Amino acid sequence: MNISQMILAEVTPLSEYAAERVREYATRKRDKAAKKEAATRAPQESHLEAIARYRAAWKDGEWLPTREIEIRLGMGKCIVSPTLRKWLNSYKLLERRPVGGAYQKGKGYEWRWVK
Repeated sequence: MNISQMILAEVTPLSEYAAERVREYATRKRDKAAKKEAATRAPQESHLEAIARYRAAWKDGEWLPTREIEIRLGMGKCIVSPTLRKWLNSYKLLERRPVGGAYQKGKGYEWRWVK
């Protein structure tokens, strides 16, 4: 196509495509605002919300394996382990014991809230 054909060609606007791009941009702006709001929350608030969410997953005094906790919270494998270990070592909120008496990598640990 040469320049004269390009100048004389009929142009049709892509209105639907442009509208979708505008919608995507508006969604991105909302997502950024939500992330910014979450980042400005006090860390203590976030920590307390996490504890409440985890406590709601099981009753006090009940021993649960790590995988069962992940299932009840709707999380993937190996997601809750670092949090549980931190709460065990730093905050002393949990107790831990090996499943079946002796630790085996395939079975892991059971967890319980400290009274």
